Amino acid sequence: MRHSQFFGVLFGSGTPEKEGRSTKRIVLSGLVGLVLALGLFAIATTPPALAFDWWGDRDPIREVVIKGADLHLSRQGTYTNACGSGYGPPDVPEINSTWEWLIGSGQTCWNVGGISALGLLAAYQRTHNQHYLRGAIAQGNTLVAKYNMIVTNDPNGAGWEDRPFSQDIEFLVLLSQTSHKSSYARVARDWYRIITDNKTAEENANRYIDARLSLAGWDLASHIRAAVAVGEWHYAQGMARRLVERRSDWEGKPLGGYDYTMSSYASLLWAFEELWFAGHDIVAAERDFLEMVLQAQAQDGPQKGSWEDGDYQTTAYAILGLDAVKVRGRDLRHDVATALGKAFSYLRDTQTEEGGWRYPPPDDVEYGEVNSEVLLALGGLQEREIAGRLVDPAPGGTQKPAATPAK
Repeated sequence: MRHSQFFGVLFGSGTPEKEGRSTKRIVLSGLVGLVLALGLFAIATTPPALAFDWWGDRDPIREVVIKGADLHLSRQGTYTNACGSGYGPPDVPEINSTWEWLIGSGQTCWNVGGISALGLLAAYQRTHNQHYLRGAIAQGNTLVAKYNMIVTNDPNGAGWEDRPFSQDIEFLVLLSQTSHKSSYARVARDWYRIITDNKTAEENANRYIDARLSLAGWDLASHIRAAVAVGEWHYAQGMARRLVERRSDWEGKPLGGYDYTMSSYASLLWAFEELWFAGHDIVAAERDFLEMVLQAQAQDGPQKGSWEDGDYQTTAYAILGLDAVKVRGRDLRHDVATALGKAFSYLRDTQTEEGGWRYPPPDDVEYGEVNSEVLLALGGLQEREIAGRLVDPAPGGTQKPAATPAK
């Protein structure tokens, strides 16, 4: 077959009536080839962390989540109850299906159960691995058993030391939605009526601000999300307004020698996005928090992409807060997308071989609660939400201990 006959078969008959149509097909074919070539070039030059795999379903964020969740699940077990007064029933010697606060200590407390299980739920929602869901359900059953033990017939009869934590409420509602078991949400609603201690929203906010100073925003952010989760919208808005009114009483006020203001800003960003139509004061504060979180991210050095000199907990909440700003359908700001990309890069490259996030020397410690919070942050993060060429940073360090929930 001559070349002219070959191209006549491929692109048209070569007859005068179809000459124009043949030319269009040749041009179209060339354009398709050019697009394919450009696509292959883009893949070859894209950083590994953001490369899109046309021939598979490679997802670097998912890979980090799976590695971390597998480790987190393997560490779920029964640990000695090291709680003091005010942190649940002290006469229970061991707590089941939970995690250590300090990895390797063999000890736990009631205030880390729900927050440590949220990471497994996030991993399940990302991967649909039933093992993660079963682990979360086991912790949910532990909390429900605690509820049944303390509050059998009179939900209002629990003492202050028996009250749950707002993170437990967040977890139980999400577990109910994920497992399609309404019993967890019922317990969460009953417990939230106890957790407020018959105080108004303003009174509840005041006691946290007075007692927890810079960490009050972190505590109350969880309370706000918990209130929204059980349908207490007005109560959530009341706490948020009081927190904003008293900003000068908690911003920059150290607790135990540490300033947790940035952790509070980050967690409040996440919480305030749940408060639709909350008022101009809340919206204005949210804008302030967003700008301050963006400005505080490390831009160079070994902690590049992190917050608070490589602090994993603050970095996790910064991701949750920044990721939440798109919830109302707004376009993701480029500076937010860039910050998320750098933050993911930092967490990816400082993940241990085992799959956790351990603070380097001189601290050299790892927290079950913090590992869960990182999983929670990464579990909902999508590749399309991050931008910028990622540069692998070296592991950094921090001196700040993990925050833990207070009553």
